[in-house]
Amino acid sequence: MTRSRWRNSRNSWGRRLGGLSLLALTSGFAASSVDDILVYQQCSRKALKTAECDKRIQELLGDAIQQGGWREATIGFAHHGQCVSCSFPLYGSHGTAEIKLKAVRTQSRKNNLTF
Repeated sequence: MTRSRWRNSRNSWGRRLGGLSLLALTSGFAASSVDDILVYQQCSRKALKTAECDKRIQELLGDAIQQGGWREATIGFAHHGQCVSCSFPLYGSHGTAEIKLKAVRTQSRKNNLTF
């Protein structure tokens, strides 16, 4: 193999390795984002059901209670993902409120739906 062909071969492998590492890194970020979204949706769904059944919240906000947009919400994780704190707005016919909740994972980290 000539010297120039050997360099081209080495550069080709370097580009492939760089592309694969970038793909792996991007996939890791995407998986983490999907995990956060699933946790947020489950926590907010449970909190909304609880708020709809609570008489005091119905008196304050009215009967038509709706959750605010995800852009107005916050989510935070602690203790290596075992605890989550979340807040989001609720809108009703009489006014608005912000729900803040904390949840603790009941099973292993591998299952996203255990809050």
